[in-house]
Amino acid sequence: MKKIFFYLIILLSFTICKGQNINSVLNSNKSAKDKFNELIEISSKLARTNYDSSIIYSLIADSIAMNSNDNYLISESKSNLAILYVAKPEKSIAYAFDNLELCERINKCDKQIDAYLLMARVYWFIGNNKKVFLFWNKALEKTKTCKNKESLIKVLTTGSEYHYNTGQFDKSKEIEFKLAEVDPQRKLSSNYYSSIGDVYRALNKLDSADFFYKKAINIAEQSKDTFSIANLYLNYSLIPRSRKEFEIAISYCNMGFQLSKKINSQYLMQFSLEQLKDIYLDKGDYLNAKLLIEDFIKNHNGNKINLMNNYKELAFAMYSLKDYKNAYENLKNYIRISQEINSSDSKNNLSEIQEQQIKKEKQKEIDREIKAREIEEKSKNIFLFSLIICIGLIIFILFIISNLRKSKKIISKQKSEVETQKHIVEEKQKEILDSINYAKRLQEAILPPLDYINEHLPNNFVLYQPKDVVAGDFYWAEMKDDKFFIAAADCTGHGVPGAMVSVVCSNALNRTVNEFGITNTGNILDKTRELVLETFAKGNAEVKDGMDISLLCIDKQNNKAFWSGANNPLWYVYPVTSSTPHSVTSSEVEKSTASGLDYARPDIKEIKADKQPIGKTDNPKPYTTHEIELKPGMQFYLFTDGFADQFGGPKGKKFKYKQLEELLLSISNSTMQIQKETLLSNFSQWKGDLEQVDDVCIVGVKI
Repeated sequence: MKKIFFYLIILLSFTICKGQNINSVLNSNKSAKDKFNELIEISSKLARTNYDSSIIYSLIADSIAMNSNDNYLISESKSNLAILYVAKPEKSIAYAFDNLELCERINKCDKQIDAYLLMARVYWFIGNNKKVFLFWNKALEKTKTCKNKESLIKVLTTGSEYHYNTGQFDKSKEIEFKLAEVDPQRKLSSNYYSSIGDVYRALNKLDSADFFYKKAINIAEQSKDTFSIANLYLNYSLIPRSRKEFEIAISYCNMGFQLSKKINSQYLMQFSLEQLKDIYLDKGDYLNAKLLIEDFIKNHNGNKINLMNNYKELAFAMYSLKDYKNAYENLKNYIRISQEINSSDSKNNLSEIQEQQIKKEKQKEIDREIKAREIEEKSKNIFLFSLIICIGLIIFILFIISNLRKSKKIISKQKSEVETQKHIVEEKQKEILDSINYAKRLQEAILPPLDYINEHLPNNFVLYQPKDVVAGDFYWAEMKDDKFFIAAADCTGHGVPGAMVSVVCSNALNRTVNEFGITNTGNILDKTRELVLETFAKGNAEVKDGMDISLLCIDKQNNKAFWSGANNPLWYVYPVTSSTPHSVTSSEVEKSTASGLDYARPDIKEIKADKQPIGKTDNPKPYTTHEIELKPGMQFYLFTDGFADQFGGPKGKKFKYKQLEELLLSISNSTMQIQKETLLSNFSQWKGDLEQVDDVCIVGVKI
């Protein structure tokens, strides 16, 4: 009772103080610019401790800027709100666009460059790299006409950071050298040599990186710049870490941490702990890595990408420590946040019409907030008086409730003991059912919506039948540069282990196409293998997990298809007419046979896959890209081994690929929906009462 009353009094006091703080600024005789700066300063101080109050102060400052008709002040306000709202991408983008339109009206070269860089920065925060480089390139192009050295340095500096953090290390190095040409004084700074060292380290040229880092450390020590020395120690620790000299790397991290602690740099202390975490993971010290990651998650700053990666690394550490239950729980958190980010990414790819609509809605919201504040100011005394009365009533009601509870305590306790046992049984059953159903929803989150596939390939079917609630099989689709990619994949295992691997492999495919912009099917599989191996190589334990895949690319614009496969082949059927029993000419046979196609059968054709998985293998080779000329009526089939390996039938034997081939030929003239239903029916009849042995995934596409 005393605690409740105490909290209510604190709430009342804060409400009164906040109103007085705002009034002291608004009612002063200071200029609009001074009032604006004072409110922004208050907002900045509150940003980390009370985000909602920080927003309110910035919105009030924005109304002052708007009423001042000072375009430079308005631009500063919109820029501030764009950064403050990064957790809400629609609002952040809208404010950034407001600033861009205003700067274009001001028609000052340096302001336009700043506006482009703000757009790039906002999209960087929300993870839309395509838009980041779109606006960064606009800023760079503007510097050619601006002839402003400071603006050029600003653009090149951010460009080096963006290219480095997206893996474009050679480009980042090129920009750093360009910066040194524009600003020769930069070569006297430890930051310059540190940046070059970062690039060479990322390119795995460790001797060159070692040289530049030590030169940077020498300059920082001569200038007695403790912050730079600490930062450089942390960066230099990456060199022995890359050489697997883990104890040396740990010692540099500890030196960096102690210096960071000495100057009370929260940023560097956090950076040093993150470096230590990565070293522990590389070293295979999963227990120490787990403790650090759990602390990062507990004290995360709201950055969803960092939080997602922390959950992923914690799941890996738990898995390596054989704590499979917690590994699975952290994997679920990783998938949940990844889904939220993907949803946010979809919102980021707004069309110009949608962006304009967002800005209109935002302006309406600001108008409502300003009007609400005016009403609040006029009725503040009434509100405070009403609040005091409400507090008194609440205390009185709580006092009555407390007395009633005491009178019923003995009866309630006896009844509670009986109901508690029943509740425990029901809760346990509910937890099991909820976990199973939630795991299924998480597995489905990485699968592309069927509506998305239908939009690009109207004639298709997807037969997806997991063995367990979650599966190692998955299907994948993506549209890139007018090419539509679709695949059927089979990851190592099934159930929970298979689902963990499928998340890694699906994410690797998405990164390969969307982040690295690769569209050649063979090269896609090469890069996907590289990313999967990179993920599983973080520990000392040897992980041989991976996937088999059949990947098809439909290029309707050029009337061609491209295909590559890892262990899983491609089957396709040419349309057959009564006048032309086989629609492939002899020249096409010769051409396709030379490409590895099998024309042993007259109606169904097979392209054999490369006999190597997406994962660790001896003597890995580049995957082959096969080209196929599209003809109307052609049908492609991509599949995993689950259907053919199913035991059943009269003798309890495998269904086998030969029988699957004959079944597909027999139904190839039917609609895709009927083909799917027939396959399901045959699978169910063949399996009978036997257990399903593996996940099943078959994708059919008709041109």
